[in-house]
Amino acid sequence: MKILDRYIIRVFLTNYIVSFLVLVGLYIVLDMVFNFDELLNMEKQTTQSSLETMVGFIRDAGDYYFYQSFLYFVQLSGIIPIVAAAFTLIRLSHFNELSALLSAGVPLLRVAAPMILCALMLNALLLVDQELVIPQIIPKLERKHDEVRDVTRNSYPIRAMQDSDKGLLLARRFFPTDNPPTMEGIAILQGEGHKRSLITAQSAAWNAEHKRWDFKNATIIRDLARDMMTSEVQREPIQEWRSSITPEEVQL
Repeated sequence: MKILDRYIIRVFLTNYIVSFLVLVGLYIVLDMVFNFDELLNMEKQTTQSSLETMVGFIRDAGDYYFYQSFLYFVQLSGIIPIVAAAFTLIRLSHFNELSALLSAGVPLLRVAAPMILCALMLNALLLVDQELVIPQIIPKLERKHDEVRDVTRNSYPIRAMQDSDKGLLLARRFFPTDNPPTMEGIAILQGEGHKRSLITAQSAAWNAEHKRWDFKNATIIRDLARDMMTSEVQREPIQEWRSSITPEEVQL
């Protein structure tokens, strides 16, 4: 690598970091301005002093925006390299370095090549962020501004989510923040045609070690079409369910 390449890459990386901090910081400030009341959440801090309220606000804001910054990076990952490259060229032009390079016969594309290659390599950070980091912090990203210190059990329903075997999962409530994640009020329709089966369960907990859902008070009707034609429904107990539907898939 030539001295020119190393110099341009060093300047570009410096401007990339500055651009990231400025753009993400601007995003955070604007979001904080519009959601200041929700983030401060005075209803839960009526018994605190002004100092305790300020310290709590700083702590809550840091906790909330630390995780949100990973999402902001995804949204701003396209503009950050452009801003960094623009500031790099402006700096080279300001100190007459760009004029000297062009006068020496170095094409402008040759000057920009290290920045282009470096920007492409930095896109690997976007893949890491999207595929590895964000799926692990989804419960943190789902929080609203006034739920940073909310210790309540967040939940939502699952409506007809399909797995890889074309089975349908319905759950009255899914609790992603439980350890392990759990579901309540479960109905699972499996199979096709005359081979459909129906599983109903009071609740299920995710077994991460064996990659399955462990049921509580669950039964299965193995031949749903046949049992619907008769007066007696044959139910069998069932203890577990293996499926491509994992807590991560539900949250995604």
